Amino acid sequence: MNKRLICPIAAVATVFASLAASTPPIDDNGPRIPLEPATVTNLNRIGLSYRMGFNFSASFHGLGGFGGANAPASPHGLRTPNGDPFNYDNGYVYPDQSTGSAHPGYTWYYGYAAGTPQRPAGAPTDFDLYRSSSLANISSLDNDSDPQHGFELTYDRQIGRVGPGFWGFEAAAGYTHLTIQDNRTFHAAVARSTDTYRTGGGAVLNPAPFEGTVTGPGPNDVSGWPLVSLMPVSSSSQSFAAGATITGERELDAQAFSFRLGPYLDLPLSHRWLCSFSAGLLALEVCSKFEFNETVTIDPSISLVSLPSEQHHGSSSRNDLLLGGYVGANISYALSERVRLMCGAQFQTTDNFTQTVAGKSAVLNLGQTVFTTLGLSYSF
Repeated sequence: MNKRLICPIAAVATVFASLAASTPPIDDNGPRIPLEPATVTNLNRIGLSYRMGFNFSASFHGLGGFGGANAPASPHGLRTPNGDPFNYDNGYVYPDQSTGSAHPGYTWYYGYAAGTPQRPAGAPTDFDLYRSSSLANISSLDNDSDPQHGFELTYDRQIGRVGPGFWGFEAAAGYTHLTIQDNRTFHAAVARSTDTYRTGGGAVLNPAPFEGTVTGPGPNDVSGWPLVSLMPVSSSSQSFAAGATITGERELDAQAFSFRLGPYLDLPLSHRWLCSFSAGLLALEVCSKFEFNETVTIDPSISLVSLPSEQHHGSSSRNDLLLGGYVGANISYALSERVRLMCGAQFQTTDNFTQTVAGKSAVLNLGQTVFTTLGLSYSF
């Protein structure tokens, strides 16, 4: 149990124990004593219970994401001989210093990494340049860390009698601390766009790797290299399943404050045993902190070069009030005429709680939560 809960629960339990010791015990051999609250004098009852919560779960959405249209040029840090960043994963194409005057639409200033495809075989004139990206569309579902721990303080007021039972209204305030973490590894699809460039006049390309300069071949460079069109002659795209790897951690830490109000029904079972049922409205105030830290890596066989991993991280706090309902049942045993030991179960339902940080979202599922309870009550 959370250490912050132990001291107040222990203190109140001590008070209940003192009350139990100060009130007369029920004499099984004596005359029957009506079960509380089945008297006309003790119409009020307070209780304190430890609660163990189950069926809390969280899902995390929008995981991953790499590159794309807004990604910076040369994410891997590679640069041309003149210091410009690569504008493709595996190469670059820029206007050279004389593009506008000497050879409009063509350039000497291009290059490509080792392994870049060239066509046709033997005397290539075309080469392919790549841009790789991955969408932030992965979800991590059904994360839980049951059980969750908390406590609840209740107040019951008896109103009247129904057949062999007694009815009234119950108000309750509770607290539950929720922590749900996820550190699973995921794989996402990679989209690779391909632009194909071609030399002018059917000139043969230099073999890969090759890096041209902004000034082009020197006047005494007998080997030189061919001009290439500034615009691609064709473009295409291809998808690679599981080409991106997503690692990291996601955590949702929440404080849930619950408030219940509704009718209850007490049904005596025997001299000491009492069964109670309740139902009504639930208000749940959730105060949470969501944080994530993830790394996305692209398989280098797709990009032809080792692209540095992208790092994503974020953190924020949020609170929201959710409305719903509850039903509950418990059974209690009379330790004395006023003090009872009780245990039971509650089912609660509200809307889900959602928090978004930097495009990533955490959804806390609160639609079917179940609590088991154990505590003491005092009638007066």
